[in-house]
Amino acid sequence: MKKYSKAPIEEAVFDIKIDPALSIEGKDLESLYTKVSDRYPIKEILRTSEVISEVKDGELANVQARSKGVVGFRFWDKERKQVCNFGLDGFNFSRLRPYSGWEDCFPEAMRLWGVYKADFNLHHIKRVAVRFINIIKITETRFELADYFNNPPAPPTGLPQDLTEFFSRLRVRYEDGYFAIITLAIQMPAEPNTASILLDIDVCTETPFEAVDEGRLEKIFERLRHIKNDVFDKSITQKTKELIK
Repeated sequence: MKKYSKAPIEEAVFDIKIDPALSIEGKDLESLYTKVSDRYPIKEILRTSEVISEVKDGELANVQARSKGVVGFRFWDKERKQVCNFGLDGFNFSRLRPYSGWEDCFPEAMRLWGVYKADFNLHHIKRVAVRFINIIKITETRFELADYFNNPPAPPTGLPQDLTEFFSRLRVRYEDGYFAIITLAIQMPAEPNTASILLDIDVCTETPFEAVDEGRLEKIFERLRHIKNDVFDKSITQKTKELIK
């Protein structure tokens, strides 16, 4: 896929989910901090809770929130541009804007995955995914979505065609067991006279395999990369490509 000098990527995510979840206390994941703190010194605790509600005579009578403890840790770099999440159910790595390229981010994701898996007895990987969140900014007060995106959502014929809000989500299945979730939506304007369009591409496979099979993991990520590039390329028109070239 052609590289764009003004690539609209706001966040790139590399995600690996494991099965079964780690049978340890969530706080034990904190031990990984010493292995990544040189590059990721900012630490955040990830907790989960449950809400229990009671209804009497058709009305909400009592609501209680109960903590279920630590489920993971999040470690940021100093600039808060890169972050890794180590959880009981898996690992992910994110790079925020500016996205420097797959050649930089993927090796770092794999390095951190190696730190995570080295300390725990992982059995199977149940889901591998990449998610690329793009924000395409159009500096026109009035424009046709079809000028910038292929097959965008549109009102039925006979209704006013002036869209002020839209949200479209598609889940596409590939023959080799991969899925692409494509979300197109308008964002709240952050700049005057600018329309910000979200193009969110989430590509995954949910076929389990042994966690020790690093060769298979890398091949899966390469396939995910190819699909997300193809989805992006086929989602935008030549006018958009000129905008971000």
